Amino acid sequence: MPVPPEGITTVVSAHDGAYWLGSNQGAMRCGLNPAERCDYFASRRWLPDDEVLGIYPQSERLVWIRTRTGVSRLQFRPMTLEEKTRPFEERVRLRHNRYGLLGTSELTRPGDLSSNRMFPTDNDGLWTAIYVGAESFRFAATRDPEARRLARDSLSALLKLEQITGIPGFPARAYIRKGDYRHPGGEWHTTPDGQYEWKGDTSSDEIVGHFFAYSVYYDLVLGGANVGPGPAWRGPGRATDTASRRGLKPRPTSPDEQPDEQDDEQEKRLVRAVVARILDHILAHDRYLVDVDGRPTTWGKWSPEYFRTKPPEGIGWCDAPLNSLELLSFLRTTHHITGDSRYLAEYHKLVKEGYARTTALYRQRRAQGCELNYSDEELAMLSFHPLFEYEQDPKLRAIYLDALEQWWENVRREESSLWIYIYSRATGKGVDLNQARRTLVRYPMDLVDWTIRNSHRRDIRPDKDLDRSGRPQILDLLPPDERPVMRWNGNPFRVDGGGRGRGEDDGAAFLLPYWMGRYYGYVR
Repeated sequence: MPVPPEGITTVVSAHDGAYWLGSNQGAMRCGLNPAERCDYFASRRWLPDDEVLGIYPQSERLVWIRTRTGVSRLQFRPMTLEEKTRPFEERVRLRHNRYGLLGTSELTRPGDLSSNRMFPTDNDGLWTAIYVGAESFRFAATRDPEARRLARDSLSALLKLEQITGIPGFPARAYIRKGDYRHPGGEWHTTPDGQYEWKGDTSSDEIVGHFFAYSVYYDLVLGGANVGPGPAWRGPGRATDTASRRGLKPRPTSPDEQPDEQDDEQEKRLVRAVVARILDHILAHDRYLVDVDGRPTTWGKWSPEYFRTKPPEGIGWCDAPLNSLELLSFLRTTHHITGDSRYLAEYHKLVKEGYARTTALYRQRRAQGCELNYSDEELAMLSFHPLFEYEQDPKLRAIYLDALEQWWENVRREESSLWIYIYSRATGKGVDLNQARRTLVRYPMDLVDWTIRNSHRRDIRPDKDLDRSGRPQILDLLPPDERPVMRWNGNPFRVDGGGRGRGEDDGAAFLLPYWMGRYYGYVR
């Protein structure tokens, strides 16, 4: 049964037979079916304030809501999911693309998009990789040259992240031109020519993102795929029409330069070279990512030595299942892209050392006290995708399937479109694609980081356990447009959050699963 909010101020019947409830805590739209959940409209995402004084349903698709400080016009406009991608693409172009790098932007005046100011973050590489993946799948699904151009431009930014540090194989977290706006703090270095600053202490998040992006770009944009689809599900074949993609342009050598004409083969060489350099760097430093100071970064650790550490010395024992998966995925991807047998030999060496078996210890380690981390889920799923694309050995696939199923036990309740599509692609198993579609449909169009409150609601069940940050969470998943803005590495069961309208997300977290779903045939 729908549970109305407290402090009801008005009840109104709508033209479609539903009814609207106004309260001093927002508005609800409820259908006539008692089993249906009500849709909740509150916060600045929907209303000037949450004290509703009146509701006027003008038609089935248009409702006016008067609050203490203003009036909202809610219009329910039918559109296809592909039509929904267009304002997301426009948002990136207008407010989130800095030299091809993507990330959250800052609003100097809360909620005012014209006050947008872009700034570097800890995870520019990861967020940019998500966008490269989205545009690569878009190109593969539609053959739209704009998608190829956007994917290439942001891939160029990823390439520059590795170039700019001066350390072969060590990508920066972010870079800016000298004098660009950035927040204080973090480990920043200036390039020898004094023109740029780059952010160090690069994490495994960035490396996972780089390999994911290079993998899908190489296969789907450059036509580098030479393996078949997954074992149990056969979807659309990959794009291989190289002739139609002539005229690709190289990465710019600086954010201000325009690239010249270039053949696909030269760009393939760039991708082959960068994945080899990154992996060679990790292997040459005993499976660590080593910063400019000669020391491993805080989170770039994939060595057996690290895996043996337990608190208080370290948390490698907990990280071992995920980090083993990551390094195996890096090796398999690099062998696929470069064709160099050294990487396949190193991959099998790690398998013999127990890395493959360790990937399947996730459930055991959690039962022994290791903490759940939603960022870890993102890193795992982005690592599983290329690993299942390239590994064909049935015995190894069985081990990785066991590992994936252990992650899936938890992530399936989140109804992430991206995780659903990656899982289905990897396993060939039937899943509830309606869940993935519902998430895409309800993904908010407004990605301003408004403050969102749900903890007062009587139609949700609180979880007795707080989340890892000590904040309340719930047992039942709310639709994305009723939750705080977050990417797939956030806690979707978090009830309250937001930043008072002082930022805007780029929306690539919507674009990637949509275009991946389109290419693999999950979205029609």
